[in-house]
Amino acid sequence: MAGESTNSSLRTVDHAARAAKGAENRYEQDLIDALSGGTNTMVRYVDTPPGSGSPAGMHVHVFDQLFYIISGTMSIEIDGDCFEAGPGSLVVFPEGVPHRN
Repeated sequence: MAGESTNSSLRTVDHAARAAKGAENRYEQDLIDALSGGTNTMVRYVDTPPGSGSPAGMHVHVFDQLFYIISGTMSIEIDGDCFEAGPGSLVVFPEGVPHRN
């Protein structure tokens, strides 16, 4: 796994891979999942270029999904409610509730 540490409890974002992809492209990196030791949790780093969003459009999951906004502003729709989430926001998409970003 790119960005993996020798300590299995520490995961880091591979900023070189992100930079190589280019700022205009969406970048995703799984920090923990079933293939890297996760049993009940998946954590993914996603850098989404301005003007783009979820490739799936409006969708649901069979689990709660959390987004933590590091920079920029993300337009969110959850079950028909629309709002803007800025830096420092934790967005909670509840299990089974239609949403998109």
